Amino acid sequence: MMSPRYAPIVCVLIALALVPTVLHSYVGAVTRDGRVVHTLAPTLAGFASEKSAKQDDWAELNFATSDWMQRRYIGRSTELMLTVVRSYDAKRLYHHPENAAAYGNSFSKSEWRVAAGRPQLPVHVARTTDASGPIALYALHYDDRFIDNPITFQIQTAAQLLFKPRAPMTLFFVYQRSNATGTDPLETPAAALLYDTIQQFANQPAH
Repeated sequence: MMSPRYAPIVCVLIALALVPTVLHSYVGAVTRDGRVVHTLAPTLAGFASEKSAKQDDWAELNFATSDWMQRRYIGRSTELMLTVVRSYDAKRLYHHPENAAAYGNSFSKSEWRVAAGRPQLPVHVARTTDASGPIALYALHYDDRFIDNPITFQIQTAAQLLFKPRAPMTLFFVYQRSNATGTDPLETPAAALLYDTIQQFANQPAH
C-alpha cells in the first residue's frame, strides 16, 4: 500500500506520462507548413518528366503518407527517377529509402557528403560496387533544416517530440540508372535534379 505522502508526486508523474499519450495517440497533433509535393514543376534542372507507373497507394504502404510524387526524367544520355515524399513517420523515410524508391537495386555503399557550395545540404549517396553502375542521391528535410545523421537526429529530438506536435519530414530522392562516365555522384545529372527540386520546394511559401 502506497503512503499518502507520495500521492502528489505519483499524480504529477502520471499526468506527465499522459501528455504525450493524449497528444499523439488521441489528438494526433501535427504541424502543417503549407508546403505540398504535387505542386513541384514538371520540368526541373532542364529535364522534362512523365509520371511513374506507381499506384496511388504505393507511398501509403511504404511511407505512411498520401503526400508524394514520383516522376521519370530522360535526358543527357541517362534516365532519372525523382521521388519526393512527406510523412509524419520519419523512420519510414530515413531507414533505407532506396529499398522502396529504387526497388530492385542492390546498393552496397552508403555515405553522406556535403555538396560543394551548399554547406547546409548533406546529401546521402548510395551506390553499387561498380563505379559506372546506378546511384541514388537523397536529402532529408525536417523543420527547416537538413538532416545528416538521422539516428542522431531522432535521439536529439526524442524528448521534445514527446510534448510538441509532430512536423513532417521530407525525402528528396533521385535514382540514376547508370553513371557510365564514373563522375563524382555530386556532379551528376542526378545531383542537378536533386538540387533544383529542393530549391523549388524551398521557394514554396510556408505558413
